[in-house]
Amino acid sequence: TNAKVFETQMSMARWTSEYAETCEFVVIDAPHAQSGEAPADVVGFFGDGEYREWWNAKKRDAAEAEAGMEYVGLERSLEAIETVCEENGPFDGLLGFSQGATLCAIALATPRIAKRFGFGVLVSGMKSRATQTRNLDYGSIACPTLHIIGKNDRVMPVVASEGLLKSMTSSETTRVAHDGGHSVPRLDEH
Repeated sequence: TNAKVFETQMSMARWTSEYAETCEFVVIDAPHAQSGEAPADVVGFFGDGEYREWWNAKKRDAAEAEAGMEYVGLERSLEAIETVCEENGPFDGLLGFSQGATLCAIALATPRIAKRFGFGVLVSGMKSRATQTRNLDYGSIACPTLHIIGKNDRVMPVVASEGLLKSMTSSETTRVAHDGGHSVPRLDEH
């Protein structure tokens, strides 16, 4: 979606009001314009907008040297995180939802970026499927992470979110499940 939508989701879930005295949420737009159609339920709820993405997931042709999935634009997104840290940081932690949660996990497994953060909050995330991240070691993530998983998530299967959680073997991980689907859950939903 975009930064405005994510801020709205956190506000509706009461995250921003509940943590107003202890947290400042700095929300950024992904650097890439959406490459496809926005889901109908997103447009129905948030309206037409300039939606963004952290990368465009593309399948590589089997005839290419490295067949598999490629995240086109991933490096630019990691650089965007670093730029925001340089210009507005330091920050205590990293928070992401859906594709943003997967990006946060990639960032926390990337040493040059990981050293900037003391924790991660990953809402409906998964391990990267991209060939350019196949050497990432999620087990090397040293900071604590909170994994928020929707029991009825039809976009991000529970098994994918659980796989990310289980791959983080060197850090303290906490799992919180809510009865909802692919959403930033209200604080009273778990």
